[in-house]
Amino acid sequence: MTKPDTQTKMSIDAKTIFKAVQILQIKNVMDDVGLTPLEKLIKLDPLIDALLAEREAAPTRASDRPDLDAMEARCAAATRGPWECLWDNDEFNDKAQLVVSLAPDVDKRVIIRAHGPKEWYIQDYPFIVHARTDLPDLIAYARRLKAENAKLKAKLKDK
Repeated sequence: MTKPDTQTKMSIDAKTIFKAVQILQIKNVMDDVGLTPLEKLIKLDPLIDALLAEREAAPTRASDRPDLDAMEARCAAATRGPWECLWDNDEFNDKAQLVVSLAPDVDKRVIIRAHGPKEWYIQDYPFIVHARTDLPDLIAYARRLKAENAKLKAKLKDK
């Protein structure tokens, strides 16, 4: 009778190791207290570019059957809308960006709060704000199309 193998065998591909090294390099730059914020940005730029290039080259998950139930559940769990973007003043930064719910009976008004120049976020906020109403509309539209498709298939089958 042979002894059972007590060592755990681990297989890690080169891509995983390379990505881990990249992430550690980014963490080391962020943790370096001797660097000014500008020096950190200069050092981080090529590291982040490399990660983004790899991500863009990777195949995306294409699904011909998105999980509409899961999407609908996330929509139902999110703070009710409609949402709006506000550019507010605060004590730390004169340009705080807020996404808020305009629903009259919502306890949590502020959905997202970010600090920094408006230019950093101006492209993203319309997407975020409209996602609250666009996604439920898109789900309903997809369900209507699925039902219509099923009816058409049934009609074709009957002929």
